[in-house]
Amino acid sequence: MLFRSDGSWTESVLYAFKEGNDGEIPKGALALDPSRNLYGATLGGGQSSYGTVYRLTPSLAGAWSKTILHSFTGSFDGVCLKEELRLTALATSMERG
Repeated sequence: MLFRSDGSWTESVLYAFKEGNDGEIPKGALALDPSRNLYGATLGGGQSSYGTVYRLTPSLAGAWSKTILHSFTGSFDGVCLKEELRLTALATSMERG
């Protein structure tokens, strides 16, 4: 689960992972882009159960939606992200199209 603080240190769930293809066991710090999207990784889950890279996008109503950007296959793309996820200028410009 991911949490946020509203200034009074009350925690609320941003997104609860459902396991399986949804991803499971979020790991490491989240990265924030200029559009207020959060990016992170999971140690497990995804299409091959080797973890995912995901994006959480806030709505005006306050809800967050999750998009799987990559599911690790355990092959050439690796197995479970071991380092912190980092955004680069190239990645964020590619994301915007």
